[in-house]
Amino acid sequence: MAIEGTYRQGEAKPPPLHPLRASCNDHQLGHFWDEFEEKSPDLFFETAADCKIGIVEVAASSNSDISGYNGAEGAVASWVSTGNDLDVVLKRELPSSVSRVFIVQRLNSWSRVNATFETFCRVCVFCRITPRFLNIVTGFVRKFSSKDEDFMACYSDFSYPDSWKGSGKIENTSTGKDCQASLCYNIRHFERHGRALEGPWSCRQSAIHQTYCPSTERSSWIVIQPPQYFDSGLQDGGPISTLHPLGLHIQYLAVAILNWRAYLDYIAEKLKLLNEQVAICKPYHEFEIDFSSMQQVHNLRQKLFYAHSILKNTANTLSSIGTHEHCIARIGKLSTCIHDQFQRELRNMSSELKNYGQTVRKLLSQSNDIRLMYDDILKFHGQELMHHNGVRLAQMAQADSVETKVMVSLVDKTSQDSRTMRIVTIVALCYLPANLVVSFFSTTLVWFESESEAVQSSSKYVLRVHQEIWIAALTTLILTATTFFVWSWRERREKNTQLELD
Repeated sequence: MAIEGTYRQGEAKPPPLHPLRASCNDHQLGHFWDEFEEKSPDLFFETAADCKIGIVEVAASSNSDISGYNGAEGAVASWVSTGNDLDVVLKRELPSSVSRVFIVQRLNSWSRVNATFETFCRVCVFCRITPRFLNIVTGFVRKFSSKDEDFMACYSDFSYPDSWKGSGKIENTSTGKDCQASLCYNIRHFERHGRALEGPWSCRQSAIHQTYCPSTERSSWIVIQPPQYFDSGLQDGGPISTLHPLGLHIQYLAVAILNWRAYLDYIAEKLKLLNEQVAICKPYHEFEIDFSSMQQVHNLRQKLFYAHSILKNTANTLSSIGTHEHCIARIGKLSTCIHDQFQRELRNMSSELKNYGQTVRKLLSQSNDIRLMYDDILKFHGQELMHHNGVRLAQMAQADSVETKVMVSLVDKTSQDSRTMRIVTIVALCYLPANLVVSFFSTTLVWFESESEAVQSSSKYVLRVHQEIWIAALTTLILTATTFFVWSWRERREKNTQLELD
């Protein structure tokens, strides 16, 4: 089997690897490229018609100059859509210590990145990204539901010349200005979405990558979906954001945590309104609390837990940036003043995040107290309903008892009527044969004749039967048969109807 990178004589030469794929293989991180390439249809647009990447050029001086600045476009010097437009911008020579910032936007937090696969890869190759940045980029895929909402990471990487590799040790890192330092991470922050929804805040995700070369004191930056005021504030960054190689991170993080105070105030106000419903002492049946109130507390607690996770991950990111900056300060021999100022800014933001974390924990504790109070009130309501239902059931049982006594009385009376009817029936059965005989002999069909009327007869009276008596017998048989037929037909009909209903 041929080894990767070689081919047998006579065989077609394999196509060259994509530069990003080759870089991932060199770092033994080829799986990052595989996942990135697999998700690219949901990451990028297919055509460049609606794509736009902003390019900002920032000079590392106290008087920061952004070439080509256009007030209408904010701090963005130029916009490119296609790979050819990007090549034109990248071929332009930059003065020493001038860095490029590539800004890639999204239409919204669930849409694709506003670039094509080809253009974004060219930007990544130009910036010589660390392969781990692709792992962060895959988190910006198009979404149709909330998923992958908790991932936050920070990666730091230093690449040295091959002459330094051998025993696995890196010597003289304090003066190794030929190295390439890479730092990338993603941040989750809150911004007002401006839509007519119940809550005015949405959680946004942003990512940043920096490649810094100490020998040229030049950086290449990639920012995906930057915070609201980041790109507009590039033109007036302070000295720390222009003199220090990592200074742009301070400005980026500052605008990322800008809305934390307002967001937590919004949560606190919501909890205050819920707390006011139970803060005043009064009989529990006067509290207008239902299950939806518990749901509101639950939703706010979920938001607070999510905020606590973001704050903790952001604090870890600041710690990693501080460690990375210490290495940069040694390699680049930064002045003590600039180095200390950068670390102070990081400590200030870390302290601010720590305070926000304490606020979140306090709100979680307060929300737990409100939840327990709501739970107790709902339990009391439940007990009251159970007592009320028990009383109603007792009343219904008492009413059933009265109805049962009435029914027993009716059954007794019915039994007496039935006994009377049986007696009447027996009496009727006793007299019915005699009545039948008397009725028969009282008709004109049968009569007695005297001797004077029946000379030939030897008896004094003679019983005579009418010759047409057969008509009476036949009519009786027909009526009896008709009655039985009608009765049988009705019985069958009722039985069939019952079977159809079943």
